[in-house]
Amino acid sequence: MIDQFLPKYDLGDRVVPSGHPINDRPQVDQDWLTEIRKQNDAAMRRAPEVIREAYKEYYELTGRQKEPFIEEYMNDDADYVLVGQGTIAMPGRVIVRRLREQGHKSASPA
Repeated sequence: MIDQFLPKYDLGDRVVPSGHPINDRPQVDQDWLTEIRKQNDAAMRRAPEVIREAYKEYYELTGRQKEPFIEEYMNDDADYVLVGQGTIAMPGRVIVRRLREQGHKSASPA
């Protein structure tokens, strides 16, 4: 499924030839720097919608995680909510599950 979702990984002409180091970080003057920052700002403003579209395609393919920004876990009646991201999400779920087993009302969006 992942191969269907992700494009083929190809560095193209960005491969550094062995024994021939190159500078792949172009230097710019102030005029171009302002333009680049403007383009970066516009791209970041579009990012949430692009992320939502990618998650929609991924969900249609796999049925996993429809909401890209917050995934709730056992928080319907929680008194406390643990918020985490990245590598803390899975241990957070384990903690929430164990606390629930002990009778505590806690939850975790992952």
